[in-house]
Amino acid sequence: MEPSFFCRDVRPLRLTASGRKLQTEGNNLLEAARSLRNKICSNEYVFQSLRLGIGESATSTIGPYLLALLRANG
Repeated sequence: MEPSFFCRDVRPLRLTASGRKLQTEGNNLLEAARSLRNKICSNEYVFQSLRLGIGESATSTIGPYLLALLRANG
C-alpha cells in the first residue's frame, strides 16, 4: 500500500505525517543539491590532477594534441 501524503477528509487539504516528513526531507535534499551545485560552480573545488585512461591507438594519435589542449586550458 502506498503512503498517503494528503489528508483528504478535511478542507483545506492538509499533509499527513508522511506528507510532512516528505516535505521536510525533500526540502533538505533540495538544499543539499543547491549547495553542491554552488560549490562545484565556484572556485572552491579546483582539481589538482586528472587521470585519463586512453587506449594505445588513441594515445599515439590524439594523445599529444589532448595533452597540449589540457595544459593550455589548465
